[in-house]
Amino acid sequence: MRSGETRGILPLFLIFLFVFLYTSNDLATSSTSYIFDQPDRTMTHILLIVLIWLIAVYYLLFLPKSGALNFPVRLFICMDIYTVIILLFASNNAWTVATYGGFILWWIFTVLMTKSYLSKYPDNAKYISFFCMLMFIFYCYKCVHVYLFANQVTSVDYATLNIIYRILVFMPIICMLKKRFIRFAALAVIGILTLMSMKRGALLSYPCMLIAYIYISNRIGQKNNALLFKVVAVIILIITAIIIADKLTDGWISYRFSPDQLRFASGRLERWNSAWHVLKARSLSELLFGSGVHISLHNEWFEFLYVYGLIGFVMISAFTVKLVTRFIALYRSRSPYAAAYGTIIMYFSIIGLTSGFFFMHGTFYIMLCLGMINFFSPQEKRLPRKDPGD
Repeated sequence: MRSGETRGILPLFLIFLFVFLYTSNDLATSSTSYIFDQPDRTMTHILLIVLIWLIAVYYLLFLPKSGALNFPVRLFICMDIYTVIILLFASNNAWTVATYGGFILWWIFTVLMTKSYLSKYPDNAKYISFFCMLMFIFYCYKCVHVYLFANQVTSVDYATLNIIYRILVFMPIICMLKKRFIRFAALAVIGILTLMSMKRGALLSYPCMLIAYIYISNRIGQKNNALLFKVVAVIILIITAIIIADKLTDGWISYRFSPDQLRFASGRLERWNSAWHVLKARSLSELLFGSGVHISLHNEWFEFLYVYGLIGFVMISAFTVKLVTRFIALYRSRSPYAAAYGTIIMYFSIIGLTSGFFFMHGTFYIMLCLGMINFFSPQEKRLPRKDPGD
């Protein structure tokens, strides 16, 4: 191991150490783990602040800066400034402003730090992947733990596990791993945990992400002869797994997707209907700039429209369009990272429509992946390419 690699590993280890400390404390005190007695989350907030500070300071003081700001940094800077201004004008308290502004700031510095770190230590991509896989294993362990605990404390037959969304975000990074056995094993584990989660959004997202990965990676590799067979085989495998899981749970998955359950949809339809009536009654200025008051609408575009107005809606739509155009560029150039980008688009589209994306903890790994692709993609890479899994 070269001395430069060693120097690069130490700060990376420190950052991921705080990622682990923050994650473990967060899961130990949040409703994600079915902890509803409102434990003190002060330490969780302190660890998150320290983590963001570490990433920002390391980037600003110790890593090289490129002249141009890559996607999605420039857009996120505009979003962060606009978010803070709107929240301040709506007389939100300092903690609310810092929370929502801090999340986007976290994404900005994560993308910047990752790309800049790899430009200084291009051979250390494997260590980023290694630390991410350690966190993936930890999340899988916690998911099983939460599954066993939740089914003891809830009154329903099978508890739903929100923690699955924090596992799905690892799929883009997993799709970039070079070791086929590790890649396929990790994807299979995610599939099993998705079935255990009973979350409708996850049960829709995982198959779409997996099929997108298989289709795109085979098209990029020009393996068209077996492509149809692989896609059909995966679809049959997924359907078979769902049928078996449904029988083992006495039809619980079918119940989750029954018309009555979909109509109720965890209160989404009622929230959307109520928010829509509020929007129709707003003045022009309120439609443009929003209310500045955060409510959970389980739809990222609708929520940005409600809270940040048409300007906020345009910003998140611009992020969506840029994701798609960036993917098209990678796909046309037959980049090996197009498949990972495709899974990001699938995750963002489905989870964004049914839940949230920008202000969720797991989005950190999506931003980490975007930073890696910004460095490794042929359009931006200046050095000989080394795959993250090497």
